[in-house]
Amino acid sequence: MTYITTALQLGLAFPAGGVMASTLKFMGIFAFTQVPLAISEGILTVMVINVLSTYSQKELQILSVFTGKELPTSKRRV
Repeated sequence: MTYITTALQLGLAFPAGGVMASTLKFMGIFAFTQVPLAISEGILTVMVINVLSTYSQKELQILSVFTGKELPTSKRRV
């Protein structure tokens, strides 16, 4: 939402060819840099969650006491 808002603001500030056309151009420029970052952040998040759920079952079970939510048990215990 930050980049959409920024693209809209830039489109309003520099309406070359119209506000909507300018906004779409700025969105395209932001997408070129932000889409690869979003994909890599998603992959990194999945990797971290997998490592935490594999090697930190004890800590996650303690956390479940505070949140009141049961965690699925892992087949692999370390």
